Amino acid sequence: MTACVLDASAVIAWALPDEVSLSIERLMDRVMAEGAAAPFFYPAELGNGVLRAQRRGRLSESGFGPVRAELARLPVEIDLDGQSQVWTRAYPLAQTHRLSLYDALYLELAVRLGLPLATFDGPLRAAATREGVTLAV
Repeated sequence: MTACVLDASAVIAWALPDEVSLSIERLMDRVMAEGAAAPFFYPAELGNGVLRAQRRGRLSESGFGPVRAELARLPVEIDLDGQSQVWTRAYPLAQTHRLSLYDALYLELAVRLGLPLATFDGPLRAAATREGVTLAV
């Protein structure tokens, strides 16, 4: 069983020592046990988040190795079907909730799969609640 749709913001929070909390640790333990789903662009967004953290001095070069190893262990299933949902389902969600198309794709996937959404993005959390999607954190 898949635990949730996992937004890169939640994974970045888990990977950065200054953002880790008990709730994110519990979520990631569940993801490790049950797996998660993410949209097709998730690997690039996650990599970009790590790169930004390095550039801002929040993650050292020496700290990157262990973080990268932890990220590689995450059982995240990448949803390639979402590419066909960009214009038909995600774009209207983005318009309705004033989200980026990227965030709307996380929401669309959670709606389509009937899974909770794990995100720390405020507007995305609000949109998920309005769409009847359970929040995982």
